Amino acid sequence: MFSLVGGFFRWLTARDEARILMVGLDGSGKTTLLEHVKAACTASYRPPPPSAIPATLGMNLFKAAAQGMDVTLWDVGGSPSMRGMWVQYFGEADGVVFVVDAADRGRFREAAAVLCSILDNTAALPVLVVANKQDLPHAARASEVEAEVCVPAGLGGAGGGRGGKRPFRVLEVRAQQVADAKEALDWITKFSMAGALERQ
Repeated sequence: MFSLVGGFFRWLTARDEARILMVGLDGSGKTTLLEHVKAACTASYRPPPPSAIPATLGMNLFKAAAQGMDVTLWDVGGSPSMRGMWVQYFGEADGVVFVVDAADRGRFREAAAVLCSILDNTAALPVLVVANKQDLPHAARASEVEAEVCVPAGLGGAGGGRGGKRPFRVLEVRAQQVADAKEALDWITKFSMAGALERQ
């Protein structure tokens, strides 16, 4: 009897969950963005200054509530030696946030190649490309990041490329701004809901 009541209570209080994979090249600002997502979700949380945020050597995990559902964010290190770990998360993810250092045009070609690999491994998952570091002088705007990173990777452009009909957006972000972090979280959560519901 108690197990029946307990099961009913778990069903009644259960919320849908979206699993978001946050990746990008090393130094793109993934963890800084994650710290500000935490601040957007937890009023009392104060993110550390970027200089105090170490490079991710493995994976950071954060669980939050957004748009009426539970969200799990996996921030996985972006160094070349860490990128092999990403494949472990592709099958479980409902959406991908790909963070680009928009002020480092010298790495756009590398970012495009890495994004291409992600697209090849994530079927039709929604992809949010974050054009980060908009607070730095000469940072590329969303249109340039789309042209130099997304289109060469096969995302966007005429016909959709290898990205197919998946939802995608390039969002200009200053990772140190809580409002920008919240906008990123809201968009990827909204478009990841469908995948999360199909998985159940």
